[in-house]
Amino acid sequence: MNRLRKFNKRENRVTIIVGIICKGGILLASDSQTTIGGQSKRCDTEKIRVVEFKSGEGILVAQAGCFETSSRTIDILEKLAASQQLTDEESVISLVRQAILKSRNEVREQHFNCPSEEMDAIIEKLGLDADFMVGHYVLHQKPFWYQPFLHTFNFRQGTCRTSKTFYESLGCGASVANLLISEYCESRMAPSLALANAVLIIDKVIKHDAFCGHPIRCALIYAFTGMPTAPNIQVKSIQEIEDVVQKIREIDAATKAERVGKLQSGLGHLVNTFELYPPNDIKLSDEIGPVPPIV
Repeated sequence: MNRLRKFNKRENRVTIIVGIICKGGILLASDSQTTIGGQSKRCDTEKIRVVEFKSGEGILVAQAGCFETSSRTIDILEKLAASQQLTDEESVISLVRQAILKSRNEVREQHFNCPSEEMDAIIEKLGLDADFMVGHYVLHQKPFWYQPFLHTFNFRQGTCRTSKTFYESLGCGASVANLLISEYCESRMAPSLALANAVLIIDKVIKHDAFCGHPIRCALIYAFTGMPTAPNIQVKSIQEIEDVVQKIREIDAATKAERVGKLQSGLGHLVNTFELYPPNDIKLSDEIGPVPPIV
């Protein structure tokens, strides 16, 4: 008997998360819309959390997908990190994987310790899958320098990927966000510029994706002096970000006509360099006869 037939598939990936490695900092930004229990929509979800290790080092963790799954996994991660040291990137990766495994085992127990194949189907059918983005620094002693990292994890597959570029995106708006980041952003931007660009990008994603919603949330982890402990992590208030949103919209609206005008002027100049019309001794199609219908 197939126990999965009675389950209705849930869709919970109502999220946009952006991570940017900038000059001296790592920025994570997100929207606030999520679906609880596959039924009700909420727009006040804190999708970015600070997780502290035993000696005070902090990491930023953003969540996408099923809110129940991702929140429980980060709760477990916080408890695990409280007794562990952040020594290198593998210590972070290993701890996040442990938290995901513990969370998966809790779901498995609720389904009578089902085998892995059935567990995978349950996660899919019930919409329990989740993704995580983790930003952190690792201190290297010889020579003394801070190395930034962005990792992404998937709950269902148990996979981890370390970013090889200066940015990452997760959620239903990731494709649009990646396009905008490649257009607006560059590596080693100042943190303030990275924040402004992230807010601009997420605001545009929200405008075109009904499954993402305001308010926008942002957090930065800095690497100026010492290990990136809690004082070097800033979680921006909603009011701060809303002020930035309004200013960016004003700038965007004020410069739109000028930008469009320059683009059209440039395109017009480009068009004039092409030979668009045939020589005078060749008749155009409407002079030869009617255009045959398209079959």
